Amino acid sequence: MLFGIGLGVGMHNAAGSALLTRLVPSDDLGTTNALMRTLREGGMLVAPAVDTLLYTMVGPRAVAALEVVTFPLCGQCVLAVRVAEPEPQRPDGRLAQELLAGVRHLARTPRLRAVSLAMGFGLLGFGFIETLIHAVADEGLDRSAAFVGVLTVAKGVGSVLGGLAGERVLKRVGPGREAVLTVLGLGTMGLGCALLVLPGVAVAPAGVFVIGLGIPGAVVGLYTSVQRNSPDALQGRVASAASMLATAPQVLVAIVDYRVLLGVMVVLIVGSSCCLGLRMRAFTATSEPGPAAQPQSASAAAE
Repeated sequence: MLFGIGLGVGMHNAAGSALLTRLVPSDDLGTTNALMRTLREGGMLVAPAVDTLLYTMVGPRAVAALEVVTFPLCGQCVLAVRVAEPEPQRPDGRLAQELLAGVRHLARTPRLRAVSLAMGFGLLGFGFIETLIHAVADEGLDRSAAFVGVLTVAKGVGSVLGGLAGERVLKRVGPGREAVLTVLGLGTMGLGCALLVLPGVAVAPAGVFVIGLGIPGAVVGLYTSVQRNSPDALQGRVASAASMLATAPQVLVAIVDYRVLLGVMVVLIVGSSCCLGLRMRAFTATSEPGPAAQPQSASAAAE
C-alpha cells in the first residue's frame, strides 16, 4: 500500500508540474506555484486534525473507505480540466536515453544548471527534514509521539507563511528571477537546521518553524525555473528527478545519528544558498523567458 502511495505521489508531482505549464502563462508560473504550495501546506496542517476527529467518531474502516472515494474524485476533477495538449511523440532513442534526457537538458542549459546544482545539494538536505523531526523528538529530547505533532504544526504554520511571503517576493523581483526565492529559502532553512542542533525543548519548535518558513521558497524557486526553461516533452522527467533528490536521503536517518545529519544539512543548505547567490547575475529580470508553453484561450481549447 505504501509503495503504491509513493508511486502515485511521484507521478502526480511530475504530471502536475507539466500540466501547470499548459494552464498558466509563463510569467505567472512563480506566483501560481507559490499559491499552490501555500494551499498544500495549509491542507497538510489541517488534515491530521480532521483525520483524527473522523477516526474517533466513525472508526478506521470508515476513514479508509472515505479515502478510497476521494482519490478517484480528485482524478475526475483533473480530467474535467480542458487543456490543449500536443500529440505524444514516439521515443527516438533507447529507454535509458529517454530517462536521462531531463538530466542532459539540465546540464546543457546554463541557467538551469546553476540553480539545479545549488538546489540539488539543498534538496539533499531537505530530504532529511520530515524524518528528522521524529528523531529530534525521540532521540534528542526524549519526548513522546505527541511532541512530534507540536513540531509538525510548527513546521506547517511556517510553511503557510513562507508560501504567502514567497508570492510577494516573486511579484517584487519579477519573472525570470525565481532563483532569488531559492536563495532566500535555502538560507532560511539552513538557519532553522542550525537552531535544531542547539539543546532545549523550546528551541526545537522555533527551529522547525524557521525550516518550514524556508521550504516553500526553495521548492517554488526550483520548480518554476524548471518549468520556465524546459520544453514540454521534458517537463515531467525533470520534475521527477527533482522529487527524487528530495526524498531519497530519508533512509539515512535509520543508520546515521540525527545530530550528524543536522550538521550535514546546515553545510549543504547554506553552502548551496551561497553558491547560487554568487551566480545571481545570470538570472536578471531582462533575461528571455524559457520555452514553457503558453496556454491557449478557453475557446481555442474547446475547438
